[in-house]
Amino acid sequence: MKKWQKALVGLLVGVGMTFAAAGCDDGLTVTFMDGDKKVEIMTDLGKDKPIKLPDAPKKDGYTFVGWYTDEALTKPYEQDSTVTKNMTLYAKYTRSQLYVIMNLNYQGATAIDPAKVVYGEAYELPTPQREGYTFTGWTLNGNPFEASGDSYTHENSITVYAQWSLNKYTVTYKDGAETLGMKTVEHGKAVEAWTEVAAGYQIDGIFTDAECKTAYDQKSAVKGNLTLYVKKSPKTFKITVNRLAEGDNKDTTALFGGAYTLQAPTREGYFFKGYTY
Repeated sequence: MKKWQKALVGLLVGVGMTFAAAGCDDGLTVTFMDGDKKVEIMTDLGKDKPIKLPDAPKKDGYTFVGWYTDEALTKPYEQDSTVTKNMTLYAKYTRSQLYVIMNLNYQGATAIDPAKVVYGEAYELPTPQREGYTFTGWTLNGNPFEASGDSYTHENSITVYAQWSLNKYTVTYKDGAETLGMKTVEHGKAVEAWTEVAAGYQIDGIFTDAECKTAYDQKSAVKGNLTLYVKKSPKTFKITVNRLAEGDNKDTTALFGGAYTLQAPTREGYFFKGYTY
């Protein structure tokens, strides 16, 4: 082989070696995993060069933490790190901290702090109190929402609304130990007057004690079950006595069921036989 041919072969071999060395810097692959799912595969990456990370993946109820170099998710990948070999990066998440905002759903209500909940974990909402009402549950978008559960499954924070029913109370009317009757009264309303009484008797008042010493204000608002005592007494009746012959009418009074005495009139030449009515 001639000298110039040997030189040419040497030159070509040198160039080829340079091309081969340059090719070693390329062709690296980075695979991005989200659990068992491949999110993205980057190929033909240059050695010792940083990579542009893909957009953060999304997972319902979770917050993306970052990419990790090990499947156990203990070694975070630094964003500006350079690629030196083929590698796999793994997505790490934490369960999202969410809130349940509780609207007490009536004017003048004092706001309560939102309940902190974690997606997929057990939760429990408080039972609110309201004077004169009974709490019947929470609703979400008009549908019942359980106040507690083994797993919070909503992806975002939510607002629930309290539902109430107006309390109703029983007012018992008594005459001593005897129960006269009962009536139902809504919270905040006044009791109805007790009017039922036996013929010949009248109601003198409503009292809070069996001895009928403390009068009850029937205009006051009822806030709970109540026992009231009815005081009654015989009616007083007027008896008008017409003596006819003498022309002097005289009246007297008598209590219903009580004793009374009418004075016998006198008339010359007559014997008084009695009264008629």
